Amino acid sequence: MCRIVCVRESRVTGILSHVLIGLSVLFIEQLKLIPRPVLDGLFLYLAITALHSNQLFERITLLVTEQVNRTENNDVFICIYLFVAFQEKYKGWL
Repeated sequence: MCRIVCVRESRVTGILSHVLIGLSVLFIEQLKLIPRPVLDGLFLYLAITALHSNQLFERITLLVTEQVNRTENNDVFICIYLFVAFQEKYKGWL
């Protein structure tokens, strides 16, 4: 089994992704050749696969999970429930 010894942060990935987004302006005519349903399917797939790592989605699924299948105790569940309710109420204010 491998152990992670250290993690070094690299800002190159963030800069590179923003440069590629900026360069996509040069390829607008070629991007128009891609059918719209293909792009819609691609972004739908990306959104669904990203849900599993989203903390808010995990908390909302915890609300509908049966009490027997929860790993946390009830006190933690009540705190998470109140936090999600607060987060949902005030998310439009940001």
